[in-house]
Amino acid sequence: MGYFTWKEDEAYRDGYNDGRYGRRDYFRDEHFGNNEDKAYYDGLREAEREEERRREMYEQERQQEEMEERRREEHRQYMRDLEEQEYYRQMEQEQYPEPPQQDQDDDLPW
Repeated sequence: MGYFTWKEDEAYRDGYNDGRYGRRDYFRDEHFGNNEDKAYYDGLREAEREEERRREMYEQERQQEEMEERRREEHRQYMRDLEEQEYYRQMEQEQYPEPPQQDQDDDLPW
């Protein structure tokens, strides 16, 4: 933001810095103050908006990480299920082996 005087510009920077560090100048009046007070509150609001954007970005990143972890866990579970199915299939084959196949070409009864 561009202000007409260096005092207003300084007040804006003070408000911005106070907003970033969670401070507030209670000697300034937002509604009935002069232009410097309004500039201070402009800076304060700008810092609050930036903090809100940072929180939203952090929340989005956290949600993405949770989704990726959920997908990885689902994949691990799927692979465990496949291994388990393969294990049981092998156990079944060992327990009940298939009879040897006879050639259809020979005419022997056995």
